[in-house]
Amino acid sequence: AEQDEPVSGRGRQLRRGSKPAEPDRARCEDAPAQGAWHAPSPVEALRRSV
Repeated sequence: AEQDEPVSGRGRQLRRGSKPAEPDRARCEDAPAQGAWHAPSPVEALRRSV
């Protein structure tokens, strides 16, 4: 149990950190560049769910 707590804590910090937000924005910019800008809503939803 003690090992699970620090592991989940680190995972939450990485997800909540600004690091994952930066690649998400870069991908959003790449999506329209690839022509996915026609449907940004479903594309962002799929990438966010992943």
